[in-house]
Amino acid sequence: MNIHIYGDDTSFISYPRLLVPDEYGKLHKERVAAARLKKPGKAVVHLEGISDRNMAEALSGRQVFVTSDWLPEPDADESYWHELEGMKVVTEQGEELGRISGIIQTSGHDIYVVSGPGGREILVPAVKEFVTDIDTDSGICRVSLPPGLISLNDN
Repeated sequence: MNIHIYGDDTSFISYPRLLVPDEYGKLHKERVAAARLKKPGKAVVHLEGISDRNMAEALSGRQVFVTSDWLPEPDADESYWHELEGMKVVTEQGEELGRISGIIQTSGHDIYVVSGPGGREILVPAVKEFVTDIDTDSGICRVSLPPGLISLNDN
């Protein structure tokens, strides 16, 4: 089956198992028989027990998962997306902007989608010039944003 990878390509193809949802959404641990990178961000994975194209097509469109304890430890200046989503975003001056509700992956850098009061959305480039600290223990992301970035998406 073809898989779009959200994260580190090289780590993904080394997992011995994947969590695959059945038609009711219940996750099952499935053993990986073989995996290879097709191109950056894409892999071809063969699961044990999936022996033909029809069986593989039955899984089409489903997300597959790994448990967080299977993930390698991130570098000191890195975090996993699941650690960032829901994190409170605060300016250096202490103003709470909202929470990280999503992450957009781009070729240059990630962008944090910060959802604030009244449905306000702020797009924050995830670069060290703007994101000054991420504390996964306290669940706080500190930012120092240039003038105008907050109001950029206001109508």
